[in-house]
Amino acid sequence: MCRRERLCPGSGSGPQPVLMEESMSLQLFDLSGKVVLVTGACGHLGRAMVEGLAEAGATLALCSTSLGKAQGFAAEIADRFKVTAHGFCLDLRQVEELKAGVDKIASHFGRLDCLVNNGCFVNFNDLESMTPQEWNEGMQGGAGSPFFLMQACISHLEKTRGNVINIASMYGVVAPKPQNYTDTPFSSAVNYGASKAALLQLTRYASAYLGPKGMRVNAISPGPFPTPEVQKNDLFAGRLAVDTMLGRLGHPDELKGAVVFLASNAASYITGHNLVVDGGWTSW
Repeated sequence: MCRRERLCPGSGSGPQPVLMEESMSLQLFDLSGKVVLVTGACGHLGRAMVEGLAEAGATLALCSTSLGKAQGFAAEIADRFKVTAHGFCLDLRQVEELKAGVDKIASHFGRLDCLVNNGCFVNFNDLESMTPQEWNEGMQGGAGSPFFLMQACISHLEKTRGNVINIASMYGVVAPKPQNYTDTPFSSAVNYGASKAALLQLTRYASAYLGPKGMRVNAISPGPFPTPEVQKNDLFAGRLAVDTMLGRLGHPDELKGAVVFLASNAASYITGHNLVVDGGWTSW
C-alpha cells in the first residue's frame, strides 16, 4: 500500500505531517513505471497533457518535429516533476520513418505502455477552394499519420497490454458554425473536421481489433481551447464561449484529468470510447 503525507493541525508551530494510507482509488490513477509516448508534446494542449501525465508519475517520451524543443521541454518536465523524461524528434509527415522512431523510443526505455496520439498537421482552406493536394495533406495530418504511428506502436503495446489515446476534436463530432468565423482572421478547414471524424472511427475499429490482444484504444475530443494568441480576438473568443453550456472557454489544464484517466488502470474496462471535453458544446 502506498503511503503519503497529509498536513494536519497540531500544537506548536503549525500543521504536522501525518502518514496515511493512500486509497485504492487514487492508486488506480498512478502511472509510475509506465512509459508514455506523446506526440505534439510541445504544443498548446500537448504541454498540459504532458504535465498531467508527469504529475501522475509517468515516464515520458516527448516527441516533436524539433528535437531541440522536445529535449528542452523534457528537461523542464524532469526537473519540475522529478520524473524521467526524454525528448525525441518524430516527424509525422515522414510516415516511412515512424516505425524506426517508435522502435528507438521503446528500445531506449525498454518498454512502451501508452501512446498519446496528439500530433497533427493541417492546412486551411474552405469547402469551395480546397485543392486535391490540400485535402490529401490535411487528411494525412489528422488521420493518416496518426494511424501509421499507432500501427508502429502495436507490437510494443501488445507486450505491456498497453493503450492508445487518440486526440480528436469536437469538430469530428459536430460541424463548426461558419458564422463564428465571420469577420475574423480564423477558419476551420473542412478536412480538419473530416480527418478527426475519421480518427474517431479508427479508434472504434482499432479498439475492436486490438481488444483480444488486451489493448485499449480510446479518444479524447477537446472543445474550444484556443491559444492565448487567438483569445486576443474578443469577437471570436466570445462567440466560442457562448456556444458552450458553461459559457466559457476551456483551459488546457482541464484536459489533464481526461488523459491521465484513460492512460491509467482507472479506465481498465473502457475501450472504443470518445471522451468529449467541450464544456457541453456538443450536447445542445
